[in-house]
Amino acid sequence: MNIQQYYDKAAMISLNASLASLLPPFILLIYSLLFVPPKMVIIWAVPFLIYSIVCFQSYITNSQRAKEAKSVNFSANHVGTLFQKRAVSLTFLPAPSLRMLFFNANGQAIGEIRDTHLHSYRWFLPYFCDRFAREKQYGLFTVDEQPFATYKVRRDSIIIDWEGKSIQLTFKNNRAANHIEFINEINGRSFYVERARLYMDFKIFIESKTEAVILKKGWLPKEWSKHVMDANTPYLTFHKELSLEDQLAVYAILIYHLRKLNH
Repeated sequence: MNIQQYYDKAAMISLNASLASLLPPFILLIYSLLFVPPKMVIIWAVPFLIYSIVCFQSYITNSQRAKEAKSVNFSANHVGTLFQKRAVSLTFLPAPSLRMLFFNANGQAIGEIRDTHLHSYRWFLPYFCDRFAREKQYGLFTVDEQPFATYKVRRDSIIIDWEGKSIQLTFKNNRAANHIEFINEINGRSFYVERARLYMDFKIFIESKTEAVILKKGWLPKEWSKHVMDANTPYLTFHKELSLEDQLAVYAILIYHLRKLNH
């Protein structure tokens, strides 16, 4: 998948969601004609109508970006893997839970993290219902849709399984120091996460005060703008050469912080 195909897919999902969200108001309208006063129906229908408008606006935006991207030459040469890149951009497909895609500077998809239980009925459940789940599971997939690692997110830890190996990150929120600490229970390595005022921006420090990984939104490098049409696309930069285990831990931290976004 390239970024143009991503915009096309995001647009179609948004359009389908917009149309589907008009069904409940239609049913409510029929119900009001038979049983209840129209005023009550308006109150019940407003949330669905607002959601439909938001989804339709997203459809228009992504359709326009897809048209702009059609004139771009997306080279499939030297796509590479997610773990070979020092910088990647993040995008999110509309979904009832996390669907986070990673793209390289040439606009080619190089990996995805998504909820492994994306059942259709979850589109109709409010997000707070997910809080009742004692454990959530996410998968990290390669560019050819092959599962590489799984992340089991619990209340106070994340278990990462890959290639027959396993590590556990435990975390605690240090409000006094204004950071969240993640500790690898296998080797004791610590990951400190400092959050900026903006929800998407944060820095990850590993075993020192030197910045190891930075996630920023609204600071996409100019050379990326040829392929990525949205300047506010989140941008992840690795400032250190990290082992595979540390990189998997970094993506676990991304899941922990970004899984609650409104997708």
